[in-house]
Amino acid sequence: MRNLMMMCLAVVAGLFILSGCGGGGNPPSEENPEKVTGYLIDSAIAGISYDCNGSEAGAVTASDGAFECYSPPVTFKLGGMTLGTIQTLPSDSKVYLQDLLGVDRSAFTDPKVVKLARLLQSLDENNDLSDGITITAEVAANFTASDSMNHDLSDLVIKGNPQAALVSEESAIRHLQQSLNNNHPHPGETEAEVIARYLKDIQATNRDLNTSDPVISTALAELAKCLYRKDKTLLQADIIATFGSHVREEDLNSTNYSTVEGCDTVTIRKVGGTFTDSQKVLYYTINNPVTGNEQLLAYDYDNKKSQVVNTDVILGHKVFLFEGEKDGGKEKFTGKKFGVYLDPNQNFKDRTHTVNSRYGSYDINYRFYMDNALMKFDVKNPSRVSYVFRSNQIPAELKNSGVSKVGKAFKILENIVDPDNSYVGLKVLDSLADDIRGETEDNKTQAGLTVRVGDSKAVAGTPIAIIKDTDFKSDGLLVLYAPPYIPEQSNGTYTLKKYNASLTTSTTIANGKYYFATENDTHIYLFKEGSDKIYAFGKSADTLTEVAGVTLAGAYSRDVHAKGSSHGSSTRLIDGGTTLSGRRPHLGSGDDAYVSFHYDLHANIGSAFIFGSFGAYKSAQVFKLTGTTGIKIMDNGDAVDHSSAPTTEPISGHINLIAVSGNKLLSEIGWFDGNATLGGTCRRGYPMPFSMNGKACVHVKYGYVETNTTSSADDITVLEFDDNNASTDDSMVTKNLPYYVARRIGPVAVGDKLYISLFKGGSRRNGYVHQQYQFQLSDMSKVKTVVGRTYFTKTHQANNGIYDGTVIAFSQTQQTIFNVDDNTELADVSDINGKPGFSISALTSGAPLSGVGSLSMLKNNIGNHAFEMFVVDTENGGFEYIDFAPFGGWIYE
Repeated sequence: MRNLMMMCLAVVAGLFILSGCGGGGNPPSEENPEKVTGYLIDSAIAGISYDCNGSEAGAVTASDGAFECYSPPVTFKLGGMTLGTIQTLPSDSKVYLQDLLGVDRSAFTDPKVVKLARLLQSLDENNDLSDGITITAEVAANFTASDSMNHDLSDLVIKGNPQAALVSEESAIRHLQQSLNNNHPHPGETEAEVIARYLKDIQATNRDLNTSDPVISTALAELAKCLYRKDKTLLQADIIATFGSHVREEDLNSTNYSTVEGCDTVTIRKVGGTFTDSQKVLYYTINNPVTGNEQLLAYDYDNKKSQVVNTDVILGHKVFLFEGEKDGGKEKFTGKKFGVYLDPNQNFKDRTHTVNSRYGSYDINYRFYMDNALMKFDVKNPSRVSYVFRSNQIPAELKNSGVSKVGKAFKILENIVDPDNSYVGLKVLDSLADDIRGETEDNKTQAGLTVRVGDSKAVAGTPIAIIKDTDFKSDGLLVLYAPPYIPEQSNGTYTLKKYNASLTTSTTIANGKYYFATENDTHIYLFKEGSDKIYAFGKSADTLTEVAGVTLAGAYSRDVHAKGSSHGSSTRLIDGGTTLSGRRPHLGSGDDAYVSFHYDLHANIGSAFIFGSFGAYKSAQVFKLTGTTGIKIMDNGDAVDHSSAPTTEPISGHINLIAVSGNKLLSEIGWFDGNATLGGTCRRGYPMPFSMNGKACVHVKYGYVETNTTSSADDITVLEFDDNNASTDDSMVTKNLPYYVARRIGPVAVGDKLYISLFKGGSRRNGYVHQQYQFQLSDMSKVKTVVGRTYFTKTHQANNGIYDGTVIAFSQTQQTIFNVDDNTELADVSDINGKPGFSISALTSGAPLSGVGSLSMLKNNIGNHAFEMFVVDTENGGFEYIDFAPFGGWIYE
C-alpha cells in the first residue's frame, strides 16, 4: 500500500491525492503514508489554524508557515473563521492565497485575494512583513465561526486588533507579487504579447505620452522586454506612478526612479516604502491622469529617496495633523502625527456618456467614483493606512433621510497640542454628483458631518471652532447643526451647538446660521446669516451675547462674503472678496480679537481678472472685540453696503490683517489711485476701475493703526520703504503689482520683524524680480532692504499672526537662496535639473510659507503648470533637487 501511495504521489507530481490513493484522516501505519509538509505563504504565515480531513484539529501553522497533514482536504481558519480549503497540495508544497481561494496564481488583483492579503498583513504581530506574517493567539481568538470573509474588511481588522492599521490595496498586491517569485506574466503570454500589453497600459495612463517618438517607444519596449525576461510585471499603480502625467524623455533614464532589478535600460517608480524620521519626510503631489485626483509622493531627505505613496487620493486644505506643545503663548511644532486624505476607491462604476457638441456626437468612457472614505496614514510607514470614517458609520438620523455617501471634500480643525481632539468636517450625500453627466450637488440630499479624529466619533453638523482651555487643550467644539438638506422641501432650523471634546454630550446654544469670525483667549466671535451684528460665545460660561458697539456695513451673507475661488485668468472672489493669497481676516491677542469684514460685495459681480490691471468692488471694516463689546478701528468705505446700487458704489480695496504687535495692528490696504501709475486717468466706476489707456489704478499700501482708536484708511501710519526707484512719494507703494495679481507675495511677521516683498520688475518670459523690506515690530522702523523674494519656514505659530522660524529669500538676478538675517548663502539655484531658478514659488504663487521646521520646500515654475521640485536646508545649507511635478506641489500642513 505504501508503494501504491508513492506511485500516486509520483504520478500527480507531489499533489495531495484523494481517497482513491489512500485518503482518510487516520494516523500512520504500515498501510498509511507519513505526514506531508506544506507551507502557507504570503511571506510565511504563522498562527493560522488548519484541519486535515478531520485530523490535526487545533494545530496552527509554524513560524515558516509550515503545516503537516496525512491527506486532504485541508481547511485553514483564522481562529474560528474559515479562510479557505485546498483539495490538493501544489507540487512545490507552497499554498499561496491564490491557491487557497481557487484562482490562478497570477491573479494578484482578484478582489478576494487582495481582501484576504490585506486582512492578514494588517494583523501581523510586528507590522514588518519582511520577517513573515505572525497572527498571535490573542488576535485569532477574536474570530468565531459566525465571522466570514464576506464581512467588511475594516470591521474584520478592527475585530482582530482595534489598534491595527489597514494595509493599502497597492501595498498588499505588491507583497503578493514579491511572495510569488517576483511576479509572473500572465499564463500563456508570448514575449510580444506582454510587451504589447505593457505599452497599451502605459499609453492608457498618459494619452499625451508620445509613443510614436522613436526614443520613447524604444525605451518603453526595452523596459517591457526586460520585465518579461526577468519574470516581472508592472502593476497599474506602477504604470501611473512612472508614466502618468509627468514622463519626459530625460526621465526614462533618470536616477530619480527606483531601478528594477536586472533592468537597467529603463527605470520605473515603485509604490510604497517606509521611513525613519517623520520630520525629514517631505510630501508632495502629482496629478493622476486616469482619475483626475492626485498622486501622493514622499521624499526621504536623510536617505535622498523619493517614492510614490499612493496613486489616487483626494486631499483637503490641510493634510497633516501635527503633534506639538504649548510654548508660552504659542504652539510649538514637534512632529507630524499622521496624514489624512479621502480614498475614492470605495465604490465605482465604469460609465459611458454621449457628448453632443457642435463637432458632433461621441462617447466618453470613464470611471465614476460613487463614494469616499476618510483615511489616515502613518508618516513613517505611509503604506499602513486605517479608516477614520466610512459611509457605514454615518449616524442613523442622517441615514434615515437617505444620506449614505461621503462626498469629495473635507476640512480639518486641528489642535496640535491635543491632536486626537482634532476634528474633520465632511459633507455626506445621498449620491455623488457626476459632473460629466451635468449633475450638481445642489440637487442632492446632503448634510454636514463632524468626525473626531481620535476615535471616529461622528455627529451631524459642521464644525465651526475648537474651544481650547488655557493649556491649549480641546475643551469642546462649536458645531452648526442642520437636518439634511432635501431639495424642494422645507429643511428645518439651523442650530448652534456646543459639544464636549469627545462629542458625547451637547448643549444647544442658539438657533440660526452662525459662522466663525475670530477669537481671543475668552471668546469665540461669530457672524450670523442675515444679521449685521457680531456675536460673542463665552468659552467658560457657554453663553452667546450680541457684541455691543459694533455694526457691520450690511447683513452677513455666507454666499456673498465667503465666495469660492479657483486660480486662473478668471476667478471667483474668495473669503471676504479677495483673490490675494495669504490673506488673513482674523487675529487674536490675549483678551482682544480683530476681524476684517469686506462689504460692497455683490452676488452679480461674477468673475474678475487676476492677471489684469484693475481692482475689486468692495470696501472693508476692521473691528476690535474685547469680551462682549467692540469698536470699529478702521473703515475705508462709507459703512453702508451698496449692494442694491452697484453702479454707484465707490471702489476702495481689501484690508488684510498681518499681525498684532503691542498696540499696533499691521495691515495691508488696497488703495485706489486717481491717476494711473504709468500715466493716464483712472475712473472709479462699475463694472471695473481702469485708466483709459489700460494702466494700473489700484495698488496696495502697508502700515498700522493704533488698536485703541477709530481710524479711516487715510489715518493709517504708512511704512516708509525708501525705494530708490520711486519718483516722489516713497510712502505709497505705487510700484507694486496691481490689486489682482498672480505674483504678489504676502507680508509676514516672523520673530521680531515684519517682512514685505515688493515686485520690482521682470516678466513671465524673464522671471520676476522682488525686493524684501524688513521692519522692526517694536517701533516699525525700517531695518534693511535686500534683493529677493520672501519665504519662511515656521516652528511656532500664534493667533496674533507672529510666527517663529527662519526667513529666506530667492534672488532671481543672483540665482541664490540665502538667509536674510545674516546674508548666508544657502543654495545656488542656477542649475535646477538643468534649468536656472526662474520663478521660484512655495505654497502658492503668493504665499511665503515654505515649510514647517528646518527644510524649505520650493518649486521652480518652468511654465504650463509644471514645476521642478527642490528642497533647501535652512539650518545647514544645501540644495536637493527632488522631482518634476506637473500640476503638483508641496504639502506643508
